[in-house]
Amino acid sequence: MGLGTPGGGNIPPHKALCGLRIPPKKWRTSIMVALQKLNQDYSKPCLYRLIQLLEVLGKTLERIQARRLAYFAAKYCLFPSTQYGGITGRLAQDAVLTIVHDIEAAWNHDQATTMLTFDITGFFDTILHSYLIDSLHNFNIPLPIINWVHSFIQDHQATICLDGKQDGLKPVSTGILQGLCTSLILAAYFTAPMCKAISKGTKEKIKKDQELSTLMNTGKASHAPLTLYVDDGSIVASAHNHTTSTKIVELAFQTAHDWLTTHGHHGQLIKWTLIARVFVDLFRGLRGIFSLVYV
Repeated sequence: MGLGTPGGGNIPPHKALCGLRIPPKKWRTSIMVALQKLNQDYSKPCLYRLIQLLEVLGKTLERIQARRLAYFAAKYCLFPSTQYGGITGRLAQDAVLTIVHDIEAAWNHDQATTMLTFDITGFFDTILHSYLIDSLHNFNIPLPIINWVHSFIQDHQATICLDGKQDGLKPVSTGILQGLCTSLILAAYFTAPMCKAISKGTKEKIKKDQELSTLMNTGKASHAPLTLYVDDGSIVASAHNHTTSTKIVELAFQTAHDWLTTHGHHGQLIKWTLIARVFVDLFRGLRGIFSLVYV
């Protein structure tokens, strides 16, 4: 069975879907069902989770485009090796094992380790479309796919349904709707430049500190690449004492904060936790669990 074309004849449905550079308007609308989070104060709008209801054919096309974006990322190694979540072949277990490896490698050299974990508040809702499209251009993604993404997110309309009551359609001017087939891979394209920016920015800050610069150049201190799982990150540094390693982590954290603020996350950036050495034993236990899973 085929779909009719203006020039006559039929083409297979999947090829017709792939040929759509701009999704039909009906496929760019959604109903957001508001579900309550458990045991919360439901007078606050932020304590409701919005679940997207979309046209089935639209989700089919969206899945195709998500696979294409993931293919280009894998083929051309577009994402840093320490970035996880929504990326084919990279799991949460891999992120934990990476962190454990960095920490234990430092311990093997008798160095103190400091780790800061952070969560980007309201990440999906605050992704600026202009920066996302610019990121896709910088990664040399084919123009037809970029045009599709631009049309899909920029011209999207949605309505909220709560307790059976539904409002009118309103344009979605910023952010990526959670629950979409493309949401995770598009988020990965948005944050991929951050990993490189943090590494570069931290090195520049360290160069301005003569003591830290000397320690880094002599191998007495080190800063591991940012480990990122969607909107959750981990910054790890090691040195001859916790004071120095914590100072390096602070510089990296400032760089991350500056990057996210520049890219639309205006100051409401991070819920963070500074982890001392005693808590890292937890990751050792997790590593054993994940090793069993892999076996």
